[in-house]
Amino acid sequence: LGNTLMYWDGDSKEMSAQSDAAITAFLKQNGLAPGDDFIPLFHEERKKGWARAEQEQLEYTTEQALEKTLAQLGYSSPNGLLPRAVKEFFVAGEKYQHAYPGTIEMLQTLKQRGLRVGLVSNADDDALVQGAVARLGLAPYMDPITSSAGLSWRKPNPKIFEYVARE
Repeated sequence: LGNTLMYWDGDSKEMSAQSDAAITAFLKQNGLAPGDDFIPLFHEERKKGWARAEQEQLEYTTEQALEKTLAQLGYSSPNGLLPRAVKEFFVAGEKYQHAYPGTIEMLQTLKQRGLRVGLVSNADDDALVQGAVARLGLAPYMDPITSSAGLSWRKPNPKIFEYVARE
């Protein structure tokens, strides 16, 4: 998905600052006091997850990183809070996501020719992938729409490709 069918056009530092502010505000609004060390710990946990995911070809999700970070700060997993917090974290970046010019037309042409197109995306949040595909108008042309966060397997693990082929 990213850098193949869509791109980001925002300043990465500004996008990151907006995401950090959004998740921190969300946690505070929901009764947690994450403190100044929350964001550095959260980013470090995500980096560890990315390294582990690359090595093991199994996805380590943003939600898992958040859960581990909050545990380090003495918070148990708040019931139902983690997915909503992760969603808030990614919302800031949505306005910077754009389909490459010609993407929709290319997918329409492939569909008109009777070809099925599936999507396999390495991503640490399935809702991020599903939301981007829907928001950018790509969803009607792809089936299945798969992310490593949704299935746990990460490209190039053959299991994720076998799943898509079966679908």
